[in-house]
Amino acid sequence: MYDLDDRPDQRPRRSLGHPAWRMLAGLITCLVAATTLPGPAAAAPPTWPANPNWQALVPAPAGDNVRAASVTRTGGAVTNAAGLTAQGTGSTVLTTTSANSPATIVLDFGKEVGGTPFANVSAWRATTGSSVTLRVATSEALPFLTAGSNGVYNSDNGSPVTFAVNGVRTYTGALRGGFRFAAIQLTTPGSVTLTGAGVNFKAYRATADRYQGYFISTCRPPTAGSPAPSGSAVAAPSRRGGRHTAARSRSPRRAWPTRTATPSSRSTTGRSWHGSPAATPPAPST
Repeated sequence: MYDLDDRPDQRPRRSLGHPAWRMLAGLITCLVAATTLPGPAAAAPPTWPANPNWQALVPAPAGDNVRAASVTRTGGAVTNAAGLTAQGTGSTVLTTTSANSPATIVLDFGKEVGGTPFANVSAWRATTGSSVTLRVATSEALPFLTAGSNGVYNSDNGSPVTFAVNGVRTYTGALRGGFRFAAIQLTTPGSVTLTGAGVNFKAYRATADRYQGYFISTCRPPTAGSPAPSGSAVAAPSRRGGRHTAARSRSPRRAWPTRTATPSSRSTTGRSWHGSPAATPPAPST
């Protein structure tokens, strides 16, 4: 027999007044206070501007029908060469009297393009034969758009596009890779009247709205003749973490659209891809 007061389950429990329990309670109180007290405010990310400057560095055209930005030079008998530019109006007439002095218009598209050159013919006349030859030579750089002794230009890579003009219609040539400059020439005696000329863009056209994400740097690309100041920046497309970002950098890398959107792949515009846009591009046509 034993007294009920001596049973183990009837022994008095230790109260929170014990030093160990007081230490634990104080630690919990400190943790709760640390999580509820306001800390230093985190810097808010910059707002995405409605029209960021980096969009100007995305070279994809606004549409598939691309017209030239300006006329670089002309040769021979040419009327209203500016009519072939995007802002031009009226018809353009090329007249050739000798095969050694072809009427010539060199167009500058202002950016890298690629696709099928076209020419809209509204009138034509052949001095001899049943057609006149309209020729389009292309080049990525103007110094490589060269003419032979007969004044006829050649493409920097590949064969030029030739149209045997024998009627009023739109003439479309074969696919041409990356180029910025195009020389349009009437190489046989006669005349041709054009109401338009350009290229049907065939590369993947990733416009600025397809580029997502960005990060901020403190430098901007320097302007001609001046150093690059710090503190204010111009955003430019870049690649970070597998996505395109609007990176403000000293030497921004231009992101060229491609058909396959595979890093370091050769594009139909003749440049290398530096990253993939948000949208998956279409598969190449066969």
